[in-house]
Amino acid sequence: MTPEIIEPCIRRISKNAKGRLLKADYEKVLEVSFSGKSITNIEPLIKLTLVKNVSLIDNQIAKLEPLATLKNLESLQLQGNKIVTLKPLANLSSLERLNLSRNHIKNIDPLAGLANLEWLNLISNSVTDLSALAKTTQLRWLGLNYNNVTDLTPLRGLKKLKVLMVKGNPHLSDTEVEELEEELPNCTIEY
Repeated sequence: MTPEIIEPCIRRISKNAKGRLLKADYEKVLEVSFSGKSITNIEPLIKLTLVKNVSLIDNQIAKLEPLATLKNLESLQLQGNKIVTLKPLANLSSLERLNLSRNHIKNIDPLAGLANLEWLNLISNSVTDLSALAKTTQLRWLGLNYNNVTDLTPLRGLKKLKVLMVKGNPHLSDTEVEELEEELPNCTIEY
């Protein structure tokens, strides 16, 4: 992310058209969206310490480390990037909405501590093990289409779950889905 991309956004929001951008200018930014800009480096986002919503859809992002310091994040849209590891997201405890669809994610263990997560999209990745989601008990919507999931057992305790999408998981049995339907009668399971 180059200054040419982010600086106009900061200036517009902070109403600082010219001159040096100050910490106070960055703190006025609560929402940013940079979609389809071929961004690879998100380091400049570190200065947005109070940002709540970040949308970086359809870029070339692989490294999420700069997001680790954004403790006020409530919504993060990262679909259509090149993400493999989620470790930098592990301590973003304010996250309620997370879209990671169309990436290269296999391991979702870092999501285990996101206790406030209500909406999670992992469609079109390579996820196999859902055990990390057993503790995300606030989940109401979960997209797992087109992964490699075989065992839905870790989801049995997600009593607030209303929608679960699991089609396109070639090794997931009908029996596995039917057993989960019994455990979560208030959840619509699309498969």
